[in-house]
Amino acid sequence: MRVYHPMPPEGVEWVTPADEGKLPLFLLSGKSQADHWKPVDMEYIHDDEGIPCGAYSDFPWYSADAFVMRERAYEVLYPWLAPYGEFLRIRCDHDNLFVFNCTYFVSGLNYEESKIDVRSSGSVIGVRKYSFRDDVSLPCVFRLADDPHVVLFTDEFVQIVTKFGLTGIEFRAVWDGEMGSLGDIYRVRREGLLDEDVVL
Repeated sequence: MRVYHPMPPEGVEWVTPADEGKLPLFLLSGKSQADHWKPVDMEYIHDDEGIPCGAYSDFPWYSADAFVMRERAYEVLYPWLAPYGEFLRIRCDHDNLFVFNCTYFVSGLNYEESKIDVRSSGSVIGVRKYSFRDDVSLPCVFRLADDPHVVLFTDEFVQIVTKFGLTGIEFRAVWDGEMGSLGDIYRVRREGLLDEDVVL
């Protein structure tokens, strides 16, 4: 099994809230929003001439916390993702998009081999290097109790996305069940993509 960190491939479209005051709504961190959620107006990021930047993507990028997808991706992925979170509707330039809020948490880091960035106050900034305990069962999508601001995926999910031909997302392998940690999540800036990474 492998664990992946989602990232936007170079050159794909991005979205942002039309009202900057709505930005806090997307600091989801795994807390359920469905009971009080109202569709948020988003917009594609445009250049100075008003032309959308980036190529079409089934997953217009916003952040690793708020996993945005088009209606096509929603229809395909719903059966696999629904047990682990909720789909929240957003509007974007006449398109219906969804943000998947993963509400399923796993406490499974191997602290001896993981590398976690911590503030002076002791609060976690993020996990830089991932390692998981052998006794932990990982579903196709989850958040870490130690770092709820990132949604992680396993190879089961990556295979589903690949099978149905969904595009515009990059999965960077951060851990392998046999090889262990595949380096810190920023290594691609220095070393490029690994053979284990998947770009769709």
